[in-house]
Amino acid sequence: MDRSSPLLALTAACEVADEKLVTSILETHPTAAQAMNAGDQRKIVDAAETNSTEAVRLMLHAGWPVDARGKHGATPLHFAAWHGNVVMAKHVLEYRPPLEALDHDFSMTALGWALHGSLHGSNRDRGDYGGTVEALLDAGATLPPNSDGREMSQEIRAALDRRA
Repeated sequence: MDRSSPLLALTAACEVADEKLVTSILETHPTAAQAMNAGDQRKIVDAAETNSTEAVRLMLHAGWPVDARGKHGATPLHFAAWHGNVVMAKHVLEYRPPLEALDHDFSMTALGWALHGSLHGSNRDRGDYGGTVEALLDAGATLPPNSDGREMSQEIRAALDRRA
């Protein structure tokens, strides 16, 4: 770590969720995250894709952009929604991400990813999709067109019914 650039050290500390090390690096190099290029920015999306809640939280705290793009042109919020990870979604929502941002490959918002992920995602049996959708709606996200006929889990349908 001593021989790494401040940004590389900060990235590694975030990825292994070492909050004490992140704090130490930021105390010594408070602007380390400002040197990021698009590849560096993508690290937060990669962490969200692997469902690494603490890494995403620390990266946001350290200065990663909440609207960074990664695989499929998705943002961290898209992957939080895909996994039904309400804790990660709430961390991301604290930084006021663009709620209606569309990914580049499927033209869906994070809310659309939650609906689809609730049935087809790798975390569909463990994720809190109802809670994630409620958090997105509470933040101001809008339901995609034709949501009444759209495929989604019963958990999400129940969450939507409670709001009706």
